[in-house]
Amino acid sequence: MRARPLLLILALLAAPVAQASSSCKASSFLGIDSLRCQYRTQQVPTGGLGTRTVEYQLPDGTPPAGGWPAVLWYQTGVFPNYWNGNSTMLAGLQYESQLFAKLLDAGYAVIAPTVNQARLLQYWDTNAYGVDVSQPYTDTEDYRVLTAVFDGLGAGQFGPINTRRLYATGMSSGGYNTSRMAVSFPGRFRALIIQSASYATCNGSTCTLPAQLPANHPPTLFLHGADDSIVPPATMQLYYDRLRAMGVEVRQRLEPGVRHSILPSAPQEVLDWVRSH
Repeated sequence: MRARPLLLILALLAAPVAQASSSCKASSFLGIDSLRCQYRTQQVPTGGLGTRTVEYQLPDGTPPAGGWPAVLWYQTGVFPNYWNGNSTMLAGLQYESQLFAKLLDAGYAVIAPTVNQARLLQYWDTNAYGVDVSQPYTDTEDYRVLTAVFDGLGAGQFGPINTRRLYATGMSSGGYNTSRMAVSFPGRFRALIIQSASYATCNGSTCTLPAQLPANHPPTLFLHGADDSIVPPATMQLYYDRLRAMGVEVRQRLEPGVRHSILPSAPQEVLDWVRSH
């Protein structure tokens, strides 16, 4: 009889942990598969006269003690954040909404700041000519905006977020901006996932690494198309090799036959990487 309480406790411990869920809804019409994810918006100051939009969503359900862990998604640049995707989209952009849904279902908040909308061709300031050379990154609008985002996360502006469990990812210009987190915001992120990009100040085929990379660089996963001609894989490999030589935990997935794109495997790869850190 005394064994029954112990058996009950063991059974409860062995039971699957209830996952969060999301408000993302899948549908199909005339052979086109779609996924629509609801999201919220907040405005953060730019340090000038304007504000910048931050799109975000929290998992459904009760947050864990300390708040939801969060993944920051940095907009690809010329493309908006695709919370609603479908199977006709190019450059793998349909996998963006799938990534959001997978993270939300697994209990991760998604925080998606947007780039400077005033530019004709949109990109993150980390890619601007002369940044870190003739212009300190700390003088850029992005630095002020992202600092405001981090302050807002700590103040509960985006809901209950665990700021000790932050991760960052993005593709193309958003991937370069993900690298920027290691360079200009040290200690904030547990892990990074750089997609179709390289080091913070590289740009396309132009890529020269500084003499010293951050000694406390977070563990980093690189996702890249092997046939990418816009951001050649060799530029990613240069960054990857340097980090590996430093003893930083790194991994890469180079997808054959894929060009400049979000990889089909990205939703699961990103989730697995953040879960392991």
